Amino acid sequence: MPAFKIGDTIYNNPVQLVLDHIGGKWKLPIVWRLRNGKMRFSDIKRSLNEHLPEGKITDRTLSLQLKELEASGLLRKKVFAEIPPRTEYTLTVLGEEVIPCIKSLQKLGATFKEAMHAKDV
Repeated sequence: MPAFKIGDTIYNNPVQLVLDHIGGKWKLPIVWRLRNGKMRFSDIKRSLNEHLPEGKITDRTLSLQLKELEASGLLRKKVFAEIPPRTEYTLTVLGEEVIPCIKSLQKLGATFKEAMHAKDV
């Protein structure tokens, strides 16, 4: 497949493009949490942090990740004009297409876990 350009970025293949938009520590976990519908910022943060003994996501990092996912067209942000302000996030149609990929990665991860004889901590 020939290389292609989006904006100033040249991609060698579509996988590189997708990983550029969903890669990293937090983006897939955020998308996963939005699979069942709308969530507020604080709910996303609580859900991400509830099972992590260390390395919790900060407000700044979550805000940046949400902005990047929105810019990529994977989620939608709705701001309500009320006091105090309320913001909700939902997946777009494109964002919903990521869910089967996450499920496939979960299945592959379970296979890797078994093959590598992982031990629960």
